[in-house]
Amino acid sequence: RLSKELKYDDPQQALGFAQEAINLANTISFKEGEASGYINSGNVPRKLGDFNEAVETYLTALRISQEANDGNIMARSYNGLGIAYNLLGEYDKTLESFLSSLKTHEQYGDKEGTADALNNVGIHYLNLGNIDQALDYYNRALDIRREIGDIGDIASSLNNIGDVYSDHLGESDRALPYFLEALKLQEEVHD
Repeated sequence: RLSKELKYDDPQQALGFAQEAINLANTISFKEGEASGYINSGNVPRKLGDFNEAVETYLTALRISQEANDGNIMARSYNGLGIAYNLLGEYDKTLESFLSSLKTHEQYGDKEGTADALNNVGIHYLNLGNIDQALDYYNRALDIRREIGDIGDIASSLNNIGDVYSDHLGESDRALPYFLEALKLQEEVHD
């Protein structure tokens, strides 16, 4: 947990804490903890720009989480891989990883994770210029987020959809209701 918190402020210290977690988990044969440690360890080189090292570390986390049959950590491993592959410009592997994360979250019944994975696939399609697919995934994420009721995530999805209409399709009139609803939700949270 300390590693996750420090990855932005002090990456080297974060890496040290992640390695300590991996060693401790290994000592007590706690596969889930070991895999989680590798995910946190992979976040550091990713933040520092060593994307190949991040990929290798996430692959280790994935292998261990599969051995432990831990769906949450598997999905997080796939997500980390998707981000690292995207940063490497390996867009086919990016999509494959994000879709694997999505499938894993769905398989294990994790609605919040499913919505996040749908959002990541939407971002990927938007970056590739596939607007229709991006909107589809953003809307699917929004539906689940409404079902869950997390106002911050709902507002984020509404803003994503609004951005597509305003910035990518030039349809400000279609974007406005999404932005207004997002603004209203954010004001409710901060009141």
